[in-house]
Amino acid sequence: MPANFNCLAQSYRWLEYAAFGLSLERCRFDLLGWLDNAQHVLTLGEGDGRFVSELIQRNPGVRVDCVEGSARMIDLARVRLPREAQVTFHHADARTWKFPQARYDAVVTCFFLDCFSDETLSRLIPSIAASIRPGGDWFVAEFRQPRKGIPAWRARFWLALMYYFFRRVTRLEARCLPKWEGILRDLGAVAGETMDRQRGLLRSRQWCWKGNGSQIQVK
Repeated sequence: MPANFNCLAQSYRWLEYAAFGLSLERCRFDLLGWLDNAQHVLTLGEGDGRFVSELIQRNPGVRVDCVEGSARMIDLARVRLPREAQVTFHHADARTWKFPQARYDAVVTCFFLDCFSDETLSRLIPSIAASIRPGGDWFVAEFRQPRKGIPAWRARFWLALMYYFFRRVTRLEARCLPKWEGILRDLGAVAGETMDRQRGLLRSRQWCWKGNGSQIQVK
């Protein structure tokens, strides 16, 4: 059963601000500078539309497909967009959505991959990667676990608290941070530029493929 964020749609932004201030929002927006030349973008788990709204402001001609599982989040996102925005919302569970082959210049996932188990991502990530055109990139903003010191202890506390809360309220699938980076590397993805926030708890990163490696064959 997919997680259901409808009950948190109206309050999600304020819960985020209460816990981390503007850090999560800034982590998402750190990706925008890498998308200035993108013509067709796919976002997964768009949420309330703050990211796609900023993307449209910076790049008004871009076409965007947004796959989002919460109808209420989609309603909030639509309100943020100008009428002329070329944004198509797909109310769907990404695990069962039919990804087009080699369509997008860029894929964006913001605090999306950490919602799923390793088993689910082993099937989902290849389908997402196959939707990227040759030469395209995947841009990720996610939580991470620093390795040592006070940042590591702080991250463990916040991650445990958030997973407990979201599992109880939304039926989130994941219980802890999945190892999605290894899955991407196994597909031939190479980590590019990186930006960290909150002492390493948050990371924005570009992932790319050399040559035509983004054309993943999905079984």
